[in-house]
Order: sequence, then structure tokens, then C-alpha cells
Amino acid sequence: MKKRNILAILLCLVMLFATACAPTTPPGGGGGGGTGYTGNEIELRVWNIGGGAGQKWLIEAKNRFEALHKDDVFSNGKVGVKVYTEPKHAVAVSELADSDFSVFFTEGVDINLYAKSGKLLPITDIVEGVSTYDNKSIASKLSNETKAALKASDGANYYLLPHYQSFEGLSYNKSLFDSMGFYFAEDVANYQATNETSPAYGFVKQSLKADKSVRTVGPNGIRGDYDDGLPSSLEEFERLCNYIKQKGYSPFACWDAFNHSYSIKLVNALWVNLEGYDGAMAQYNFNAEGKNFTTKIVTSVGEYTAPTKGIFKELGNITTQDVTINKDNAYLVYQQESKYQTLRFAEYVFKQSNNNLHQGFWQGHNNTETQVDFLYESAMMMEGTYWRNEAEDAYTFVNYPELADIETAYMPLPVQVTGSVTEGYGKAPTVIDIHSAYGFINANVEEKHGAEVAELAKEFLQFCYSDVELAEFTRNSTMCRDLTYTIGDATDPDSVYSALSSYSQSTWDIKKYGKVVNPISAEPEYINNPGEFHMTDQHIWQTEFLDGNAKLKAPDVAFRNGGYTVKQYFDSMKKSADWWDALAR
Repeated sequence: MKKRNILAILLCLVMLFATACAPTTPPGGGGGGGTGYTGNEIELRVWNIGGGAGQKWLIEAKNRFEALHKDDVFSNGKVGVKVYTEPKHAVAVSELADSDFSVFFTEGVDINLYAKSGKLLPITDIVEGVSTYDNKSIASKLSNETKAALKASDGANYYLLPHYQSFEGLSYNKSLFDSMGFYFAEDVANYQATNETSPAYGFVKQSLKADKSVRTVGPNGIRGDYDDGLPSSLEEFERLCNYIKQKGYSPFACWDAFNHSYSIKLVNALWVNLEGYDGAMAQYNFNAEGKNFTTKIVTSVGEYTAPTKGIFKELGNITTQDVTINKDNAYLVYQQESKYQTLRFAEYVFKQSNNNLHQGFWQGHNNTETQVDFLYESAMMMEGTYWRNEAEDAYTFVNYPELADIETAYMPLPVQVTGSVTEGYGKAPTVIDIHSAYGFINANVEEKHGAEVAELAKEFLQFCYSDVELAEFTRNSTMCRDLTYTIGDATDPDSVYSALSSYSQSTWDIKKYGKVVNPISAEPEYINNPGEFHMTDQHIWQTEFLDGNAKLKAPDVAFRNGGYTVKQYFDSMKKSADWWDALAR
């Protein structure tokens, strides 16, 4: 197993010293370059959160914007535009009134709180109007659900636009998977081992590990594409973890055991893949549109003792029924079978005695240290798709240059509990984005900087959401946005695809072929009870009091040392009709 070397550690110390001693960008500076300023340009200040989608996309966008407007003449005699930006923290509503920044790209945004605050400039004109940059409106690229949620604060105006989508779940070390053959084979003749008691049972032979044609069809059931050979069921996922351990690697890297916002990423991602888009969105829109879909609800859970091997060869000791969700019974989504099965897998993963987690989880490693744990010693990592940009900001690939060429990808997850998906019978991936990242304009822009800067701020925001800039955003950030767009041109919508990294290709595959659950809603139950539904508070996994102890919000806490059973946790998540009826509307 490859270990970190002394040279890498020395490089890290050198870079930390260099970073600490490096001069910062002066106020009013270019923030990453520019087009050659004269000092006579009008300035637009743009706040961009550090990490997240990174800085490269914005620096390149601002350079193109400045070039387009280099000859613009303003009433105060200024000629041309200078866009100033630098990495910043997530901004709170309370900071906006006194801020000199006009355009914001940030995360952790409660869209209704921000929109109702009076601190955001209405941008309905640039969202619904036809842009000169692509002859389209931004509104035409938004889904009906997103449009309704963004306008829900007053029913008429837009105040925010989606910034980056962060898909919750797993990234996998594709280089390690390829070299070790961590893929399922379709036919017994190509199995590494044919004895069902062997951890290598069902995986491709070492001699065939590079031959994609022998792999199973993966979760989506389509042969010859991005998820072939990956586990399509929880049963296969368990087998994969056991094989990875047998080969000397940790199945999962995860930020430390006390930071539940990272362990929950796997839990959220498994749930939405098992449940599917409509059943997951019912958590937020309560099926108000009456799509007439059904979801499986667990009606009783027996005490279940998992066998030592092959835990997911059966569904568990439960009874279920199909229920059509509506505004009268929406509280039943807290008892979806998909949540119960997810908790079973969470118990398997997080129980310390099962040895699924890299030792860094127990040693308090932070997010960037965990990323190094992943690239050196683990097969998969519980993270959002922003992690590559965090690693760049932390100089990970400078400090550990031997990691720079490792191929990674976002991992499509299982869509059923037992067995294996067969060709033509899979499901497209469903992912969830909980980081609530949005772009908006400060309402104080005209008061602080004048009417022309206010118009310039709108112009810049509209520019950033034009077709070309949306494609450039994905190319330069590894991230996607919650809008409809391509990453090519009219003749070839995927013309940029081949130039993307393996990781960027994998996130684009998910956006193009899958569905993204955006946990926002225009329904009054959601708007008027934010504390009950916010994903950033991990509310859907919150229990009532267990044995007199505090409420739990993350399953890993319950299962690490076998303190609670799946039945105890699941039963304690149950919501009642009284809870639902008591919500403010």
C-alpha cells in the first residue's frame, strides 16, 4: 500500500511557509489577473466563496467580461470595467447592508430568508428578459420547480439564481478501481473467483480488468457507459467493500467522526438513489402537483439480527405497503422503505468493528487531510463534488505531486437492495444537492456605487448565466449548475466533453443522464417552517429522544459502537399526523 513519503511532507512545509509569507491581493486589486488595467475603469466588486466551485471559473469569466466592455464609457468619465474578486467566506444576510461588494456567489443560503430580507436586489428583468449574450432568457433554462421556489417569497420576483450544484455522495479512486479490478463481471466465466465464500467472487479477473466489455451493466442497466461494473444493489455494494478490505485498502475515507455533515453525505445519496426523484422530492413539495406516484412505506419493523455475511441478500424483517403521497399524508415520507434500507447500510458502514472506514475518520482528520487519505489509501470518499476545488485551494496536488495524475470520478450508487440490475431494467442516477449555493446582487449597490454599477452588476450576472459561460463554468470548476445547458455548441452539444477531466466528465454524466433533487419548495409548509425541512441541518434523519438521550441527526452516531439498532433509529424518525397538522401555513 502506497504511503506518504518524507519528500511530500517537506514540500508541504515549504508551501505552507510560502503561503503564509505571500502578499495578499490589495483592496481594489484585480483578484487573479485581468486585462491590463489603466486605473480609470469603473469597478464591480464580486464576492465568491472559497472552495466550492473554486476561483478559476470566475477569473476567466471576469476577464472575458472586461474584454467585452473595455471601451464602455461611463458618466463619471471612467472607461472600461474592472471586476475585483477574491475568495471569501459564506455571507450572512446581516453582512450585506454594510458590504462594499455588489455581486455575490455563496452557499448556505436560505432562499426565502434572503429574498424576504430586503437586502437583495430584485433581478426579475434580467432573468425573464432575453439576454444579448445568447438570445435566451435565464428563466427558460430553469425547471418549473426551481422557478416556483425562487419566486415563492413574494410570488412575483426573482432575487437569486442557482450557483453551483454539489452532488452529495461518493467519489471513487478510478485509478485504484482500474488497477485492482474492483468491478463486477457479467458472466461467471470472467469471475476472479467462482466460490461464493471468496471476497473476490463475481469480480472481473485480473487479466480482464481493463476490458470494459466484460463488466455488468451497473445501476442504470445500460451497457457500455459510465457506470458499468459498479455495484447496482446494496448486496453488491457490501461485497465490494469486503473485497476492497481483503485487498488491503479502506473502503471509505470520511472527515472525522465528529463532523456529521460528511458522514451524512453517503446516507443522503443512498436514500435518493434507492427512492428515486419523485419520492425524494415529496420530502419538500409533498406531491402538491398531484403526480399520483406511490412510495413504499414501512408499516412494521421486527427485531432484526444481521447475519455475519451477505447482510443484504434479504430485505430485512419488515412489512411494507404502497402509499400515494398527498398534502394530507405527507408525514409518511419519514417512513419510506428506502430510508430503512439506507439505515441498514449505514449501520454496516459505520459500525467500528466492521473496519470500513479509514483510520483518519477516528483520528480527527479534517476535509483536506481526508482527501489525501482517499487518494493514497482508500477506494471511496464521502464528499461533495466540490472537493477537487478544495484540494486545489489547499495545494494538495503541489504538496503531493504524485497524486496529481490519479483519476477520480463521482460514483453512481445502487438503485435496489438485493441482486444485480440486468440490462434494460436499471434506473438513471438520482443525486441530491444540499449546499444551497446561489448568486445574487446586493440591494445597496446603487446607494454605495451608483446607478451605473447597479446596471453593471445585473449585466455581469446575466453574462455569467449565458450559454457559453455556463459551459465554461463546468469546464473550469468540475461542477454543474441547476439550469439546462450544454457543454458544446449548436453542432456538437458535447464538444467540450473530451477535454474535461475524468472527474468533470463523471459529474456531467450525472447531470445529463440523471436527476438532481434540489431540496427547495414553493409550498407554504416548507416556506413557513424552515427549521423542519432544511437539509443543512440533516433534519430528515433526526430522531426523537432515544432512551432519554438527546435527539440524533446523523446515523453514524447511533451505529458506531452498536449503541442502537436500525429498528430503534428508524422507529424514532417517525412523524405523526399531529406534527404535520401543527405546521405553520
